Amino acid sequence: MENEIRLLNQAIRRLLTSGENAPSGEELTGLSREILDRADRLYPSRGQTATEEASLCATLLMAYNTSMYGPADRLERVNALLRRAEAVLPLLGSDVPERVRLLAWCYAEVEEESLLLEAEAIVAGWARPLASDRLLAADEVALMRESLIINP
Repeated sequence: MENEIRLLNQAIRRLLTSGENAPSGEELTGLSREILDRADRLYPSRGQTATEEASLCATLLMAYNTSMYGPADRLERVNALLRRAEAVLPLLGSDVPERVRLLAWCYAEVEEESLLLEAEAIVAGWARPLASDRLLAADEVALMRESLIINP
């Protein structure tokens, strides 16, 4: 399952970081469908550890948030993922990158600023330079803050 989560994350990052090299309409449609297909396959899964469950929930929330397509039951899936996140957050260490990612993507859905503030506080406490997993989590928190500034 770890490999499937990684592949879904990579597809989402291709979509989010395209910038000036944005895919054509056809490529965008294909990438969005790939994201949704991967998310749909992973959705029934559960992590074997708290860290894996947090990674899975964060990735699925990110997929449903960024894909231009979605299942008919998207809202129910997102709400179920938010409940799973609420259950797993107390089991995670306070400075685990998966905790930061999960807080950020829960914030993206519910816009409860305390989630983003907690994630930012954790990132601020990390020693620099950041390890790759922490750098990805920090980037996602920055994306949420940027979104808050653009869409207050």
